[in-house]
Amino acid sequence: MNRFIVKRIKTPALRWVSLCLSIILLSLFFRPAGAENSREIAIIVHPGLAGEVLSLEEVRRIYLGDVEFVGRRRLKPIDQSEDQEIRRQFLHEVLHISKADYSRHWMHLIFMGGTEGPILRKDGPEVLQAVRESEGAIGYVWADEAMSAKGVQIVLRTRLKAKPLTQLNAL
Repeated sequence: MNRFIVKRIKTPALRWVSLCLSIILLSLFFRPAGAENSREIAIIVHPGLAGEVLSLEEVRRIYLGDVEFVGRRRLKPIDQSEDQEIRRQFLHEVLHISKADYSRHWMHLIFMGGTEGPILRKDGPEVLQAVRESEGAIGYVWADEAMSAKGVQIVLRTRLKAKPLTQLNAL
């Protein structure tokens, strides 16, 4: 007789506990490929813009200067420092543009069009503060930073596939 025979669990409560434990164990061992290398970016806005629903394409157009107003409100995009990993990923995966092309694009708009470029902040906490304090502000931070932040509204969350810093630095 086979010694690995699993005895049938007879009570419904024990069956339920056994099923739950099995699901938990399976989820720990069978995660999607690359799940540990992905993070979410949250697009946040000042509470005055909280009723707005934005798509990734609209966020892209805002950060490229194509959209300056939502209704009668002037938008103020808040950008993060060039040395931040989130900025490299945001440029590559949301805006689909290299760091150099993004800089050239805004230099052209500022000098030729007289428009104002995004407001630059050092990191996520500074972006949260700037969005909280400035009407019409829109910014991006890691979702885990935004979840506990007060005075800002999350309007969009997007999961990004993490790239090694060496690949992103080449962009």
